[in-house]
Amino acid sequence: MGAFQNVALKKGINLRNYTHTTMTREEFHQLADKRYNELEALNKINNFYDYEKEFEQIWKDLGRAVLETNLSKLPADRRKKKHSANSGL
Repeated sequence: MGAFQNVALKKGINLRNYTHTTMTREEFHQLADKRYNELEALNKINNFYDYEKEFEQIWKDLGRAVLETNLSKLPADRRKKKHSANSGL
């Protein structure tokens, strides 16, 4: 069992609700490239506490974007049923 599956089990997350997609190297680079200017701006901060706080937020946001790209987002309404083409609805 993978690390993500272990965390998901501990948090009670049902992985079947997610659609797994594979992120390409280019997609990852695009996501990271969007954050490069923010990372570069950190060099202007003189206070280490503020630097660390901003750095952590940037990587947290990047990590979320990577995770959502790999797993796709859940529908807005988790209770909404998906109808199959054969159901006649």
